[in-house]
Amino acid sequence: MTRNRFTQSMAIAILAAIALIPMLAQQPNAVNVQSAASSSNATLALNKLEVTMSLSSPDSKEFGMAVSDYWKAIVEARDGRRAFDFFSALVAEQKTPNATLLATRASSACFYIGWLAQENLIDTVGRPRITQISEQARADYEEALKLDPQNFSALYGYSIYEGYRPGGQAHQKELFTRLDALRASRPYYPWQIVDTLEKTGKLE
Repeated sequence: MTRNRFTQSMAIAILAAIALIPMLAQQPNAVNVQSAASSSNATLALNKLEVTMSLSSPDSKEFGMAVSDYWKAIVEARDGRRAFDFFSALVAEQKTPNATLLATRASSACFYIGWLAQENLIDTVGRPRITQISEQARADYEEALKLDPQNFSALYGYSIYEGYRPGGQAHQKELFTRLDALRASRPYYPWQIVDTLEKTGKLE
């Protein structure tokens, strides 16, 4: 697999983990983020969604719905740097680390790397910086699982990451085992995407 194909595939696949949050949350949605995300003014839509996420608990439905719509708007705007910068700043602002938010930052880092590859900006940013971003993403997944060993977004996102990392397959299988252990107690999770990932270890 070429470098560009590797980074793009991993980034696109890992977005699935981000989109899961709204399905798992329980609180009512306070704002109509869907209409904001579909606004013709992409910048205004992104600003509104960022405000919503900044003011919401990372484990609330408000945050989850905003994240889902935010990624749709980011993909349409082709602005991977903005998402990475926003989630990095949001994590830095937190007084107490949060597993879901750390997993989201990790996923945004993977998306950013994929976006750089797609835009042929890898060499512009520099490979040492790309390596640093990737290693930070892995560290974020690790910390998220220390905080919450059963965090679905972290387990799923990390399992995708490890599927594309050379030498990561053994750890990926361990993450699959941890995910599968949640099936009986949390049947409402979207297990079909886990089943798909477990078949080949990658989402192409």
